[in-house]
Amino acid sequence: MVSLPRRFGLGARLALAFALLAGLTALVTAGVSAYSTSRQVNADVDRFLENRSLDIAEGRRADFPRSGGNRPARNNPSRPQALSATSEVVNDIRSLVDSDAEVQLLSKDGDVVVAAGVALPFEASDEKFLERFEPVLLRTVEVAGEEYRMITRHVEGGGAVQVAQSLSTTNALLGDLRSELLLVGVSMSGLAALLGWGIAQTTTRPLRKLTRTIETVAATEDLSTPVLLDRSDEIGRLSEEFDSLLKTLRSSRDQQQRLIQDAAHELRTPLTSVRANIDFLGMASDLDEGVRRMTLASIKAELGELSAVLAEVVELATESRGAASFENIDLAAVAEAALAQFELRSARPVVRNLTPCMVAGDHGALTRAAQNLIGNADKYSPEGLSITVSVLNGSLFVSDDGPGIAVGERDRIFDRFYRSDRDRSAPGSGLGLAIVAKAAAEHAGRVWVREAEGGGAEVGFTVPELKA
Repeated sequence: MVSLPRRFGLGARLALAFALLAGLTALVTAGVSAYSTSRQVNADVDRFLENRSLDIAEGRRADFPRSGGNRPARNNPSRPQALSATSEVVNDIRSLVDSDAEVQLLSKDGDVVVAAGVALPFEASDEKFLERFEPVLLRTVEVAGEEYRMITRHVEGGGAVQVAQSLSTTNALLGDLRSELLLVGVSMSGLAALLGWGIAQTTTRPLRKLTRTIETVAATEDLSTPVLLDRSDEIGRLSEEFDSLLKTLRSSRDQQQRLIQDAAHELRTPLTSVRANIDFLGMASDLDEGVRRMTLASIKAELGELSAVLAEVVELATESRGAASFENIDLAAVAEAALAQFELRSARPVVRNLTPCMVAGDHGALTRAAQNLIGNADKYSPEGLSITVSVLNGSLFVSDDGPGIAVGERDRIFDRFYRSDRDRSAPGSGLGLAIVAKAAAEHAGRVWVREAEGGGAEVGFTVPELKA
């Protein structure tokens, strides 16, 4: 299929489609009309010839002579070409068949008895009508370069009559009809093209406006540009979807920028600590071996934290974390591993309520989730107050004595990048609890938050516990 060039806009395509449709419709209509009219006209001519020939054959005519003629007999070329019919006979024939018909009366020998008008052809197919009745023969013949419709009919007592009518008028009529139908078809095609162009321009105007707006957004990268059209149809809904898409893109871009800023803030602390410890080691040449080992352990722990933060950012920002590797692990041991890492960086007292609990899970993912819960509680607890880490019946949760979490925000704290207005200035990327929610989902579990018994918040996750 040949496609239209890209420079043809929707308006031109619709106009062309309308024109082609109208032209095809007009062509089919013209063909059907011309064919129907031709059949009707030819049928009228045939009926006329049948009626006139029947008038002559059944005797509703003058007493025509049976011999003589205006041309030699077929089997007797020596017969003279003398007209034995009188002018009255010809006039009688004219009165019966009208002035627009040609008539030729033949004897039973095939001789022309009377010819009123042009000489009509007598052929082998006509001979059977001379001596017996046969179904009439209707055919189109050519005489002196002009088409005639002719009928041959047997005459009682012997002989035949031929009546013909010129088709020049009929053909001219049909030719005029075809010309008029063609003119109508061309006119309809032109009118349809104009109508299609007008409809296309009216219909595509909001689409063109929407296209220009999207092009402006693409050129300026200004995702705040409004593209919403005040319409209730499909174009209006399309503009709503575009507007929603731009809002999503704008939100995503803002979140990415905020992630970069928060990640930089989160990375700055372990980097500073590592740098300070390295400088300390470089300057303290006579450092006690125990202190040196502790300092190196601290550097290694901070580097591990730095790697974890980077992995956290990449994991949630790009969805690049691989499939979890499950094994039977003790959720209490997971909490201990997270606390060991936490205590290397913080002197905050911790209360442990750890009941052994076997679950099927990924040790690294669950440990990271526990670290995020502990770090979150540490961030919002007042200085010097303890936090409580508990494991019970497949749940790992952390309680603090902080300001708590408002009821209206409890359903959103596990969303990516979510930070309440109160926490905008606090350190953190807004990814920690999102990672907890993701780890719980990977283990067919759930996350939850509630108010702690002594105030503050209690945040945790629950995963299926292995039965003994």
